[in-house]
Amino acid sequence: MSAGMLRGFRAAAAAFAALVLAAACGGSDDAAPPSIADLYAPPDAGMVAWVDAEQAAAYVNEWLDALPDDLFEDFSLKEAIGEVFDQAAEESGVDFSGLSVVMAFANADLDGGAVVLEGALADDFLQSFRDATGDAPFEEKTHRGVEMVETPGDDLGVGPLAAAVVWEGGDDGDGPELHIIGNPDEVRAAIDRRADLREGVAADGDGEADGPAHQALREVGGGWMRFAMAVPDGAFDDLTDMLPDEYGDVFAGFAGIDAGAVSGLTRVGFAANRDDDGGERWTLRLEYANAGDAERAENLAEGWIAVSKATAPEGASLEVWNAMEVARDGTVVTVVSFATAEQLETLRTESVEALLDQTGILGTGL
Repeated sequence: MSAGMLRGFRAAAAAFAALVLAAACGGSDDAAPPSIADLYAPPDAGMVAWVDAEQAAAYVNEWLDALPDDLFEDFSLKEAIGEVFDQAAEESGVDFSGLSVVMAFANADLDGGAVVLEGALADDFLQSFRDATGDAPFEEKTHRGVEMVETPGDDLGVGPLAAAVVWEGGDDGDGPELHIIGNPDEVRAAIDRRADLREGVAADGDGEADGPAHQALREVGGGWMRFAMAVPDGAFDDLTDMLPDEYGDVFAGFAGIDAGAVSGLTRVGFAANRDDDGGERWTLRLEYANAGDAERAENLAEGWIAVSKATAPEGASLEVWNAMEVARDGTVVTVVSFATAEQLETLRTESVEALLDQTGILGTGL
């Protein structure tokens, strides 16, 4: 993998991590529909991710609540996370607790991207951006009628950044104000996407002009968290060169799995859904260049599930694993699992117990 491509994958991973962490801080009562990805992620985006902040916050809090109060003696992890966001809000002037939707995207080469925030409040977002970036020189700009500020890179290797404010309100004065932060080119690309839709240059979600990442996002379906990426050609070349023809004795018994299960990957999609009863469904969709690579990936997924069940701690519930299904249709492999609210509670309890056992073994003193 080239250095540029490696940086791109790191940028995409960092953007997605920031997306989930930002969403976990809170949410409003009126979460926006997933169409924010259609409205602002450029047609040729290489990665698109979307999170409903309200549901993400509920999900994270459920896992934090599963931790015993005395795990860290007088230290509360939930309170610590809250303090981090409170401090970020104080220093930046942006109220992250009001977030309803966070969407992140990267360009086709995965070496630059932007994050779109809906529901975060700031009296003057652009001024808050200036304050947060310190003494960097700024250029005041307007792109297709949208006010934005831009700062060049610095000597420490931090690349250029830009911020913009887009108002979604109509003539009646209603509608949210969206904040966009990221690489200047990608901030402008997000503005272009929305402007083209408003001017009728592009159709909203027509699925024809959009690139493979947008298509993968639609194909994986809805959810409170969705992620899709188009894998650049040769992205895994260095990795597959280091792999043996088979993934070792653990998986060899299930199938002759070779590096094609990785190298042939062209598109990835993931969605997490929650029903009204608190159950969760997770869908992973993998698309390959040919049916042979897809079959290898199918075998790998089935082998991974079998090994995971076989190596689960004694007495552990296997309901979630048993509900996991692997299906292949030509070049597409889909892995789906479902857990009821009760099964999720059991899973959280067992995970916490395993964590406590492991920390005890490691002698961390927790």
